[in-house]
Amino acid sequence: MKTWLRLLLVAMTVGGGITGIALSLDFISGLKTASQVLIALTFLVLFSFVTAAGLLFVHNPSRTTPVLVALVLQIPWVSCPVLVYQFATMMHATITLGTPADADRFGVHLGWNLLFGTNYQFRVGAYRDMPTTLGVNVVALFLFIPLLQSTRSSKVKPLPEAPIPSDSVAVEQPLESNSD
Repeated sequence: MKTWLRLLLVAMTVGGGITGIALSLDFISGLKTASQVLIALTFLVLFSFVTAAGLLFVHNPSRTTPVLVALVLQIPWVSCPVLVYQFATMMHATITLGTPADADRFGVHLGWNLLFGTNYQFRVGAYRDMPTTLGVNVVALFLFIPLLQSTRSSKVKPLPEAPIPSDSVAVEQPLESNSD
């Protein structure tokens, strides 16, 4: 695995995860409803998982499965009238495709978003004025692909043993000893 990839993964998982834990704990203190607290606690668990995945990766760079899962959780970017899901640690660059923000317009809107920092949003409910937008966090995607490739290349199958040709014979000769 390339050094730049390993260091960036550690920074995003450990650094971004710890930042997310701190932000979630600070955010929970100001919440009023049980559903808000439940959502914040869910993301606190997600940030804790991302941090643990990064620490496992620091301890043993061959333990990539938790980091792959942490990256997969950050790839989708969904925003529609009934559901919003956005989750990113350390940084994200999102390319989105959706409906125009103005309700009286028709068409397709291509957008982007760039943020250096930890972010999460989750909403369920009827928000009629919210446009529908689907996106991809390209930072998480571009880290996921080379990590997955390096994981697959490290699992190379061992070469089979070469058969011993039948015409060769191993001969053992006893050692002579001089005993007088």
